[in-house]
Amino acid sequence: MKRILILVAILFSATAIAAELSDGAASQSGAESASTQSGALDGLSAFWKDVHLAAGFGLTYRTQVTGKLVPVSATWNDNRWEFFAAHFRDQTISGLRYQGYPAHEGLAPPMWAATVSRRFNFVDRPKFQSFVGIGAAYLDTNPCPNSATANDHTPVLDYYEYVYHGCDKLNGSKLNYSLQLGMRFYDSHRSHALEFAYRHFSNAGMTSGNRGEDLLTAMLVF
Repeated sequence: MKRILILVAILFSATAIAAELSDGAASQSGAESASTQSGALDGLSAFWKDVHLAAGFGLTYRTQVTGKLVPVSATWNDNRWEFFAAHFRDQTISGLRYQGYPAHEGLAPPMWAATVSRRFNFVDRPKFQSFVGIGAAYLDTNPCPNSATANDHTPVLDYYEYVYHGCDKLNGSKLNYSLQLGMRFYDSHRSHALEFAYRHFSNAGMTSGNRGEDLLTAMLVF
């Protein structure tokens, strides 16, 4: 009988100790989990505070080629990285007449573009920042097959090809590289800015008929 009581006491004690250890481990695990979650939230909050959004307007410009676009962007890590997106309206060529076609002809239908770029700030002052950037671009467009270029690098018009195929005579591919050169003018708190940038999209001649895009953008950063 005594042996049974001793055995029951040992089992009871072991159970109590195991329960206490389990509670302690759970408490520690909960604290660590809470700490991890808190750290993640703090990191996310710090990252979001460093993100600046921007919106504005822009123009496409190349010899006698004009168009308009609506750009938006997000930059982070003190303007070292940028995501840029824009909607392009019709791009036309003006001032030329080709085989009797009208002087204003379409070269590219409306399209979307998106880029991710790494920026390098070569002048960085409290109220002024200038930068260059390089990255990758995707154009939601349909390149024309066999677009031609004149000797002076002016796009040769093919009015019927544009009308019936709705294709893009300026961009030879959907995937391109992007280059940019720009500057920002900050307020005294460095929380808002005006940004002006020149941007270029191209595929470096990897396909025929590629002339790319030259953009001038002006945006309010907040």
